[in-house]
Amino acid sequence: MAGGRFARRLCLCCAGCLWLTGCGWWNSLRDDEQEETGNTEFAQEVDEPAHRSSPPKPRSPEASSRERSAAEPAPRISLVNSVVQELRQTTPDGIETSRLTLELTLSFRLEETVTKARQAAQGTSHERSLRYQLRFDRVRLIQELAGEPALKYDSDETAAGIPDEVQPYQGLKGNSFEFWLDRNRQLVEVVGFESFLDRCLGHVAAQHQDQMRAALIQGSSTEALTAFVGEGIGLIPAEVAQAGDSWMRTRQAVQPVPYLATTRYRLAQMTADFVDIESTGTFGPPENQARADQAQAALPGQVGVRIRDGWLKGQLRIDRRSGLPARSRVEQSLSMTVRLADGAEFEQETITVTTLEPPATR
Repeated sequence: MAGGRFARRLCLCCAGCLWLTGCGWWNSLRDDEQEETGNTEFAQEVDEPAHRSSPPKPRSPEASSRERSAAEPAPRISLVNSVVQELRQTTPDGIETSRLTLELTLSFRLEETVTKARQAAQGTSHERSLRYQLRFDRVRLIQELAGEPALKYDSDETAAGIPDEVQPYQGLKGNSFEFWLDRNRQLVEVVGFESFLDRCLGHVAAQHQDQMRAALIQGSSTEALTAFVGEGIGLIPAEVAQAGDSWMRTRQAVQPVPYLATTRYRLAQMTADFVDIESTGTFGPPENQARADQAQAALPGQVGVRIRDGWLKGQLRIDRRSGLPARSRVEQSLSMTVRLADGAEFEQETITVTTLEPPATR
């Protein structure tokens, strides 16, 4: 079952890099004091959303002091992305279970605010309001394949002897790119993603770079931001204005694992500070499975993976003033058929739980 071990490693790696869904980071809603203050002080630095109907809160003396001190660095908001995935595979000896635990510590820093007055005075594009830097501060990984020793990696500790499976993660620590939001907190542009990706791939062996590039980005750089952080950034359409409103999104990919995802979102609650969103969704094969198979076959050493079906459900909380996710959780199940180069096929099932939350609550 050497091919089966490789297929397990491939599927776990793809899930770790992409989290496959393209449908956001979700979390159960918790109204604790830590959550209410986590992004509020940071949000006092940013412009008011254009669609917000409630009056802004008075700025604190501390916030006013920060505004007067141009030399003082902008505060960072830290969030931890955690992915726990369990993969089950039927073999002649029974059911084998493998497990991946991936944790990324992210930080967001507000680099630039374009106010309405500045837009009028300088003729700045009305589409640009807030520019954030997204930085990866730490990567922790535990990969437990059935019948093999556990592989562990911590970017704060590991210095030498990095296994091939971990090399793509080695380039994440300290790496960053930027993105713009408009006044409605819609995602406008991602800046510097290609150079960010080049720095990541600088740690990957040359013969594997094409395959890993395909795993790390699908389509536009804005979709790549979604893959790394989730759809909590720029998720809510401008026309969605009140609790009870709902909308649908369909997303499909060809590489590294072809799939078609349809997700229904419902705005469950809207307050002056936060928006709560619920989601349900399904997975299936892409509309053009033959094209997807050809794309997979074009990558050297690629194992063929077909999504049969799947589901997801979850919740998300977004800070209205900053436009950033506050916390989230998603549960996802996928059924797949794996085809090896020699034509052998077998079935795999994955259960994935993904969370995004402030480090202090962990």
